[in-house]
Amino acid sequence: LVDRMNALDVANCVNGLVKPRFLLKDETLWTALAWGCCAVAEQMTSQHVANCANGFSKVRLLCGDSVLWETLGHTAAVMAKRMNALEVATCVNGFSKIAAALGDRPLWEALRWEVLSRREDLNPQHVANCVNGFSKVEWMSGDNSLWEALGKASALASGKML
Repeated sequence: LVDRMNALDVANCVNGLVKPRFLLKDETLWTALAWGCCAVAEQMTSQHVANCANGFSKVRLLCGDSVLWETLGHTAAVMAKRMNALEVATCVNGFSKIAAALGDRPLWEALRWEVLSRREDLNPQHVANCVNGFSKVEWMSGDNSLWEALGKASALASGKML
């Protein structure tokens, strides 16, 4: 069936099928969905990319799938300008769990730019996901503008909670 799925179908399956924990070890299922994701990557919206990055990051047997993560990383970098704050934070959270994705400079620079330009739109959960995710990208630890922006976004988001 995967070969007949569109981007929405793949993203919905990834998002839903990570919830039953026993399915996370089904290599046939996840290999097929990873293949399907790569096949429809050009059709994906920013929401599809965010859902796939977050969902696939929970499937340990795909953590080393370089084709999947390069394809998703490239797609996310291209789509970043179209992402809302939730999608950016979801991508930061998902990609930060994948060692192979941590060195993808175009991906992280695109996500960084979107965080900087959307810091007023970030809610407390978005900020927490971004702080946690970006902290895993070692080469970004010295990016003062990113960390200052996240600090300000955190203060702003805290005010929204009051």
